[in-house]
Amino acid sequence: NLGYHYFSTHGSKQTDRKTIDTQTLDTISRLQHNANEIRGGGNLFVRGGIDINITDNSTLGIMAMGMTKGNGKAEETNDYLLTDYHTLDTLRYYDRTQTSHANRPAINTTITYQYKKGKEHLLDLSAAFYQMEWNSYSIYDEKNFLTGNNTARQEQNDENKDPTVEIQANYEWHPNDHSRLEAGLNSTVNWAKTKAEAFDWISGEKVEMLTYYNDFLNRQQVHSLYVTYGNKFWNRLSVQVGLRAEYLRRHLSSDYYNLNDELTHEEQDTSYVEFFPSAYLSYSFNNGHELQLNYSRRVNRPFGHQINPRQDFSDSTNIQYEIGRAHV
Repeated sequence: NLGYHYFSTHGSKQTDRKTIDTQTLDTISRLQHNANEIRGGGNLFVRGGIDINITDNSTLGIMAMGMTKGNGKAEETNDYLLTDYHTLDTLRYYDRTQTSHANRPAINTTITYQYKKGKEHLLDLSAAFYQMEWNSYSIYDEKNFLTGNNTARQEQNDENKDPTVEIQANYEWHPNDHSRLEAGLNSTVNWAKTKAEAFDWISGEKVEMLTYYNDFLNRQQVHSLYVTYGNKFWNRLSVQVGLRAEYLRRHLSSDYYNLNDELTHEEQDTSYVEFFPSAYLSYSFNNGHELQLNYSRRVNRPFGHQINPRQDFSDSTNIQYEIGRAHV
């Protein structure tokens, strides 16, 4: 399977933000923001697979998918008007434009094996490797409308890569038409690496902006065992209970410069075991109605900037601090 995917988006947004003194609760200033954005790009991808019947009861499958770097491009214009809330005096009035180029090559390879014996037994095994990269190059220009001067010209480079290996085994036993027992394991290992840097060109020379620099590594592995049992009674009541145990081990490493231009290195190791029970009940009535009662415990683990203790300055006045919590 060979194909080409192209996308194009156009968008705009308007925000009106007020700054309030936390002590007096008095409104100090007002920031009005208008933005327009155009994004587009395309990727060539190829996908193929094959299934081999080893025996009458077993099948081997191989699947691979790849995507080229592509030619993503984005253009964004932002107008900011900052005024005194009481006097309406203009404090700042400036324009910030962004031109970005990005590519995101990807690869995915999966090998599966399935063994089936009658209607009672089913065994599924799989091993997969997948990786997606996201690399971008951006230029930011900032102009002060009050003076007519260009106040900032920044170049930002970002490199992101997250290779992942996943191994899974799943077994199902169907002793009769109404009951099912399922058990298995899953192991996932991920190495997410991000590197970012920026340079200031406003003086005409390329000067590194140390507060943008970041070299971040998130090496994480999650191993789980699970078992599920389901049965149906009197052709009306369906019951399913399950339990999954997960072991997580994570190592974080982050290098960045603090506000004093001092290179800072942080590491954090985390490991724990958690249990996730689940229960599902349903009862069917004669009139076609069904009553369901479900319970499950789930987890959404933090990722990326949420666990990276990095400070990100998007522009000179609209500063955003993305300081992650590595211990989460």
